[in-house]
Amino acid sequence: MLDCNGVGYEVNIPKSTQLKLPELDEPATLQTHLHVRPESHSLYGFLTAAERDMFRILINISNIGPSHALNILSELNLSELAACVRYEDPKPLERVPRIGKATAAKLLIELANKIDQIDTAEAQDGHSEALVSDYRSEAVEALVVMGFSPREARNAVAQIHESAKTTEQAIRQALSLLGSVGP
Repeated sequence: MLDCNGVGYEVNIPKSTQLKLPELDEPATLQTHLHVRPESHSLYGFLTAAERDMFRILINISNIGPSHALNILSELNLSELAACVRYEDPKPLERVPRIGKATAAKLLIELANKIDQIDTAEAQDGHSEALVSDYRSEAVEALVVMGFSPREARNAVAQIHESAKTTEQAIRQALSLLGSVGP
């Protein structure tokens, strides 16, 4: 709920935005998109214009509605999404709730010509390398199977030391980082 000069607005936001919002009653600025349908008007909010623009691109793909787009942006930041498209790697998309193999493949095709329209550097947070390396991707998959969320797994694998050169080493280092967190 966003209070704007005494008027409350319900704003749907991705998890990534929720984690970065200031404390309750602190001012916040969101880039918004009003989605109008005959039965409802829904407001979606994002920390950056680039995230909002990617949301708009996603909802213009057939069979990708606002909830799918929000799920995608909750699980993958713009850099990770761009890396998926650039390297034609559907696996991170397949881990998004309600996105299967066929939809992930379709998204890669649809986004191939559109990803350059978005300034992915605006939302860069340094985690895209986890998508590029095979052993790191395998480590992320293994951590997800162990019960960690895809975001937790990607973040842990992104923080592992460069000395990890195999999937097993990457998993061990990521588990030590996640040790106190636990699934």
